[in-house]
Amino acid sequence: MIGDTNYGEGSSREHAAMSPRYLGGLAVVARSFARIHRSNLWKQGMLALTFKDQSDYDRIASGDRLSLVGLAALSPEKEVQGIIHHQDGTSESIALLHGMSDEQIKWFQHGSFLNYVKAKREAEGQSQGADQPQATSPAGEFCDREQTCGGEPEQEAESSQAKGGTSDQKEPAPKKTWLDRLKALWKRFLEDIGYDG
Repeated sequence: MIGDTNYGEGSSREHAAMSPRYLGGLAVVARSFARIHRSNLWKQGMLALTFKDQSDYDRIASGDRLSLVGLAALSPEKEVQGIIHHQDGTSESIALLHGMSDEQIKWFQHGSFLNYVKAKREAEGQSQGADQPQATSPAGEFCDREQTCGGEPEQEAESSQAKGGTSDQKEPAPKKTWLDRLKALWKRFLEDIGYDG
């Protein structure tokens, strides 16, 4: 995609970054970008490129195609080479700027920020071993995939009654849902600030 000045300005900046990525887009080249939209493009794994020479914008005509060269060697401060393929069969090279840091380049290389975070967590998990602790709530309680919290994870065990004996174990307390936990925290907060309304 080729854009003019302040590309991506407006209230739908996030969707404006997701849509071209969903459609297989790789890059947007513009004279300038709205700051938040540019960041959203990077997070979606797209390049937000600007013309090094602003007059290069006028060299691209409707129907021309643009190739990007050297993306495997992308690094901060390094220009990206663009090749304009005109409809008449001629081509010309232009210099483009990406403005990304090392970290943001990794987002692009992984296909998006979320993919990068996932890969990073998987790598950290492998370096720590296969046995990972179970997720906990902010209060340190056990939380399962249904987003409920309780004191401890339920243990699979045969009851003593199944063995023919009796059980003097108490029934486990019901798990608290996130909503129950939030209500309790809110109530405690109101008490702490002395709100009695």
